[in-house]
Formats: sequence, structure tokens, C-alpha cells
Amino acid sequence: MKNIKSIIKKDLDKIFKFPRSLISTLILPGFIIFIIYFMMGQSFDATKQKAIEHESKVYVINVAESFEGAAELAKELKDFGKISFFEEKVENLEDLKAKILEGEIEAVVVFDEGFDAKIAQNEKPNVIVYFDESNINSGIASGKIQTILEIQKNNYLIEKEIDPIIFSVDMEEITPEEKVVGTMLAMVLPVLILSFIFSSAIGLSSDAIAGEKERGTLPKLLVLPIPRNQIIIGKIISTTLLTILSACSSFIGVVAALPFIKNLLEVPGGISYGAVDFLLLLGVLIMLATLASSLLLVTSTIAKTIKEATAYAMPVFLAVMILPMMTMFSGASKTGQHMYLIPIYNFVMIIKDLLSSDFNVINYLLVIGSSLVTIVLLIFILIKLFKSEKVLFAQ
Repeated sequence: MKNIKSIIKKDLDKIFKFPRSLISTLILPGFIIFIIYFMMGQSFDATKQKAIEHESKVYVINVAESFEGAAELAKELKDFGKISFFEEKVENLEDLKAKILEGEIEAVVVFDEGFDAKIAQNEKPNVIVYFDESNINSGIASGKIQTILEIQKNNYLIEKEIDPIIFSVDMEEITPEEKVVGTMLAMVLPVLILSFIFSSAIGLSSDAIAGEKERGTLPKLLVLPIPRNQIIIGKIISTTLLTILSACSSFIGVVAALPFIKNLLEVPGGISYGAVDFLLLLGVLIMLATLASSLLLVTSTIAKTIKEATAYAMPVFLAVMILPMMTMFSGASKTGQHMYLIPIYNFVMIIKDLLSSDFNVINYLLVIGSSLVTIVLLIFILIKLFKSEKVLFAQ
């Protein structure tokens, strides 16, 4: 029994007597989970609030006077948000639908001709509301319109004491089926892709240099007649190749899962991505894997042991995982091109663009170009660190 207690004490001391081990093993995992879900909640609330505060632009065809009165009442409701109405002719309906899909306007409301007169004659006219479910601003605008239409119905019920089902309302989603699926994929897949690639890179990078230090094989490697520049470049290439293979595995998994995702989302249409889309996505994953390897090799070079390297890498992993959470509920909002220059974040944005069919060649080139610059900078830092005896043989 005494021996068992000694073994237990020895193993527990490895964690509790070393602050870094204590933080990385017991504190950091729970903290990471809390931060991820906190950021998801904050992102959703911020996006929703921004959409509510956004001034909805709605075009109305054959506008009814009863609708105008109900709209004025709705605007006085708490948290109703801003909405502006513009009258338009029925001949321009198709052009207006196109503007909804382009994000220029949020919705179109089409009343039957002589709407109020038909109600007075006890007929049941119809209203059609066109909106884009994949655009959060359009979706919220459709909700505002439904509120106005309910007020309109209640006004008839109270003032004229008539049938509350005085007219029918059809909510018409004009979003292409493939865009609906793409939007859903764009919410989920960036999180999974970054998680798989960076978790793989953490293990490989931590062992590549910190593992050599811990096993005592690094000094033997350094005394070989090989320039240190070549040693670190070799480490970068080998680690990157293994991480790229992991990225390719993630890519194959994504491609193989697409037919099943269609059934999961219960979308009657198909998921239409072409060979070019897959090649562009693969290029992004390879570049992301290279950047992840280079970045995490820096933390591995600074660390003295694999455990310490992993502890250093976890804040990086946490920061990386927060980025897709920040954009998860952002919908189809326009993003400035300068955002495609921000390392890691630009990968999240371009993956979302590829999956949601909003691909732009210039944005793609900005991501690739800025990533290459970042990778070159990281390699330069690695070479500098590898030439430092203080860093390599720190006790």
C-alpha cells in the first residue's frame, strides 16, 4: 500500500508541483471550452443585434392602405428595429428578387390588386413576401413584415369585427437550395477544419524540436556537419508535409461527407460544387497546414519539453478556434478586402466564401499572398531562434 501511495504521489507531483503542467492539464481545457462557447454566444448575440439595428429596405407592390397604418404602429414597438418601405411596380418583381439575392434590399411584399376593396367585399386576398433565408438581414426583415401583417389582421378584427383569417400570407424563400446548404456548411466546417489541422500540427511540431531536446538527441543532431539553416528547413518541410497529409485527410473527409450532409440538412436539391471549387479548397488547406506548422514550430523551439511546447501551443490553438466562432453567425454580410490580409482569419473568410458560393478571385489571391509573406516571416524567426544557443539549450 505504501508503494502504491508513493507512485500516486509521484505522478500527482508531476502536475501539481509544476505550474505549467497544472495550467495545461487541469485549467486550460475547461477554460478553452468556456471561451469557445462564450465567443459563440457573444458572436450570435452581436450578429443578431446588428441585424436588428440594420435598416431593412423593403419594396412593396400594390401597397394597401391598411398595411401602411399597421407599419406605423409596428415601428412604435420595442426592439422592432428600423424598416423603410418603397413602392414599386409588379413588372419589376424579378429585378427586385435579384437585388434580394445580391443583398441590396432585404425583402419584397406583393399584395393582390385592390387588396382593401376585396376585404370589404368579404373576399380573401393574398400577400406574398419574398426574402433570402441565407441572409440574416433578410431573414429578420421577413420577421418584421410578419409582425406588421399580424397587426394588420388584428386591426381588421377589432375595427370591423370580421373573420381574423381575412387574408392569407405566403412567405416565399427565394434562396437557391445550394446556397442554403453552402451557408450552413460555412457555419460549421471552418471550425472543424481549423481544429483538425492545428491539433495535428501541435502534436507534430511539439515533437519535432522540443521532443529532440527532451530526448537529448538535439545536441547530436547539431554536431553533424550540417548547417543549422538546413536542419530547421528540413524540420519545417517534414512537419509541414505531415500536417499537409492531415489537411488532405480533412479535405477527403469533407468531400466524402457532402452527400450525407444533404440528407442531414433535409434539402431536396443537391450540393453543387465543381472540381475547381474542390481544388481551390484543397489549396487553402495546404497553405493553412504550412502556416500552422511554421507557427507551432516556433513554440516548439522555445520550449524545453514536449509538455511545455504543448502548453505554449494551447493559447495559439485557443486564439485560432475563436476566429471562426466570431464569424459563425455573420451570414452573408460583405467583408472589406483588407480583412483577407489578416493571418488565420483570412482562411476562415475564404473557406466560408468557397462553401457559400461567394468566391472572389482577388480575395483568394490576397489570402495566398499574405499567407506566403507570413510563412516566410515565421521561417526567418525559426532560423534566428535555431541559431541561439540560449534558446536551444535553456535549462
